[in-house]
Amino acid sequence: MTRRALIIGPVSDGLNGVVNDVEMMSEVLEERGFEVRRCVNDEATRIGILSAYDRLIADTSAGDAAFVGISCHGGLAAAPDGVPGDRDYLQFLSPTDIEASTPDDFRGLMSIEWSDRLAQLTAKTPNCTALIDACHSAHMFRDAGLRTKSLSHITYVDLVAHEARLRAEGLRVRLLDPESNPNAVRLVACGARQRAFERINQQGKAVGIMTEAFYLALREAKGLPVSWTTLVQRMRTRTMALGSGQRAEAEGPADRLLFDTVPGSPMLTLEVAVAGSKRVRLPGAPLLGFGPGDEFAIMPATEAEVVDSKTIGIATVDRSGGVAAEAVVVFQNGHTAIPAGARAHPISMSARRWPVLVRGDGAVADRLRAATALSPVLREPGPDDAEPLAVVDVNGILSLHDAVGDVVPPVNADHAGEVRTLANLTQLARAATLRVLSPAENEALPDEFTITWGLVENGVARPLPRSGALVHTGELAFVKVRNDRPQIVYCHLMDLGVAGAVRQLLAADPSGVALSPGEEYVFGANADHELVGKSLTWPAGTANAVPRPETILVLLATQPEDLSVLQQPGARGRGSSLMRLLTQAAHGGARTLLAGRAWANMRFAAHRIDFQLSPLPAAPVERSAFLFTDRLDRSVRLTTSGGSGHVVVRLHEFEGSDGEALRLDTLVITGDGVRAKTVTLPSQDRVIYEGPVRDHLDIAFWAGPVATDDRGLAQLLTLPDVDVARPAGRHAAEVAELRLVARTIDAAHDELSTVVPPRVALCRATFLAEDDFGAGRHPATGRISVGGYSFSFSID
Repeated sequence: MTRRALIIGPVSDGLNGVVNDVEMMSEVLEERGFEVRRCVNDEATRIGILSAYDRLIADTSAGDAAFVGISCHGGLAAAPDGVPGDRDYLQFLSPTDIEASTPDDFRGLMSIEWSDRLAQLTAKTPNCTALIDACHSAHMFRDAGLRTKSLSHITYVDLVAHEARLRAEGLRVRLLDPESNPNAVRLVACGARQRAFERINQQGKAVGIMTEAFYLALREAKGLPVSWTTLVQRMRTRTMALGSGQRAEAEGPADRLLFDTVPGSPMLTLEVAVAGSKRVRLPGAPLLGFGPGDEFAIMPATEAEVVDSKTIGIATVDRSGGVAAEAVVVFQNGHTAIPAGARAHPISMSARRWPVLVRGDGAVADRLRAATALSPVLREPGPDDAEPLAVVDVNGILSLHDAVGDVVPPVNADHAGEVRTLANLTQLARAATLRVLSPAENEALPDEFTITWGLVENGVARPLPRSGALVHTGELAFVKVRNDRPQIVYCHLMDLGVAGAVRQLLAADPSGVALSPGEEYVFGANADHELVGKSLTWPAGTANAVPRPETILVLLATQPEDLSVLQQPGARGRGSSLMRLLTQAAHGGARTLLAGRAWANMRFAAHRIDFQLSPLPAAPVERSAFLFTDRLDRSVRLTTSGGSGHVVVRLHEFEGSDGEALRLDTLVITGDGVRAKTVTLPSQDRVIYEGPVRDHLDIAFWAGPVATDDRGLAQLLTLPDVDVARPAGRHAAEVAELRLVARTIDAAHDELSTVVPPRVALCRATFLAEDDFGAGRHPATGRISVGGYSFSFSID
């Protein structure tokens, strides 16, 4: 058997970590015996990547192991209104020559092409693994210090035309599984509408946070028979600890052992290596979530279970880092040494303790550090920590902040402030532990559920992705959970708030809502089963300058369990493994693992809905409906970086069905102002707008026959001054700007509806600074035809 890997790293649009990602993947795979081929820099063009992939397929034989990894920009083009198509969006990856794309020559790699190559590879050998560290959506949120790996200026119509050409050229779509490739393990940085990031790590290198997590977890797993499911759980813990909200996933047969087709089994015991007269080393313990305070019974190799009379000793972990943990041993039953082949059986597991950095000098800072060290859920940062959970600055006042920003307003550096700060830190730690909560392999409930969530707008559900969405205070949310299992399950919903507060959403059903096979529960429906939604609220006493992450934890269990005790400080749960796990997450302490055997029939699943909650009410939705739209969801505009530039928006073609003279009313809105223009066509003046742009470029066209009212749109509309009362703070300013855009577009529409004959709302488009305001954009067809009108425009 030969092991081959293809590592792809196209550097484009300012990504800094791609080369480092390629080196990390190459290094860790070479350690496992892979022959690594690289496709990077100038070689990583569209043709170069596909050619390298084809060579890998040609060289692969039955019984080989194959790995394909790529770190790059990813993108998603949403289907605009007025454009026919059977999909809401199309996805693509970005080679180095993506910017050279033209309407007739798209240089990206569409998801259907990537799936086609993977299908060809698994036809040669089922032992395939693919890793993609890229955004699968162009519409991503940016956190401070993190750069999204996404592009968003490629249009849906461009991709539809490109896909049609691929099919005409013989793309082997017959090889594609309608759901997913059942033979390949696929490691993805995020979901189809989610986000991926790169960052500067502790070594000062730019890296993709998913690739770095893969590298570290794979090194920890060296020599251990662990599954991809176990490895990804470790990766997920690392990525989510950075505060990005990015959630790595394993798709396909993830229960396989690493780089094999053999299913794994629950890792119940660990190898024991002698590290001193009373010390042992436990390789792989950090990978499985074990750390300081956890206890193991050291048993002879002949014993499959813990037997008190045959226990060699009890090992308590006191150091954890890298690929192993170290523990001190208290010998039992007359033993004084560790025999060859001894195994470590976990018997208790301490609560996860999250690193908190206290900066400052003096008695207050010293007391906070001491209290952190004594906390069952907090600790000081160590050398292996990627990022602290939170930072407390002591400088006359106490300021508590995390990777997002301030958690709460500053408080006085007195006794009351210390108590309050420690309470807030403990609350953050409890929520962080629950966010990464997952069952052990022998407790996991198969994922046979359908979970959807979103907002209720005018009584209609608007579904949202389960990670990365931005919602606003006052909006109405819903969650739907359907049991697709053949047995009854019990559903719990827990809210992990923006400042870490834990709240049970189904207070009337503390033991869970019973769902029969095929039954659905809707959180947000009234007694008459009408979808009305639940209002989202911003907690009092929480800093409100920027959106903050919030999570709805969906727990599904095979037995009823009263979880209301988790909201009671100091409460201790008994009973099932789920109860003990949740109680430990909430209150710290140790959890006995062996006692779980009495509840062997208890199984549960944990699913998360991760979103950003804005402290501000949502900007109004535009009432005006256009025949053709190419614009972003309103939440996307509030989570992107700004910038400025200069553009020319030019109309290339415009005509009606009967060729008569037409009047075109145009409106252009940017952060620098609002410009209205009216032209009569045919006309030599095809420049709709030329001038500065800032943060965004919003365009609207209205058309119709020449009107009897000769007043242009600039005369009909009172244009607002965009700089009046612009709020302080970027998020507040962006919300205000979005409100101005909506009101201006609607006001223009209302005024033009009074013109005789009334204008047709024809085209509405939005472009952002991070996409160069759409510069270079041309519809793939050369023209757009809707409502009896045909037109095309460009932005330079």
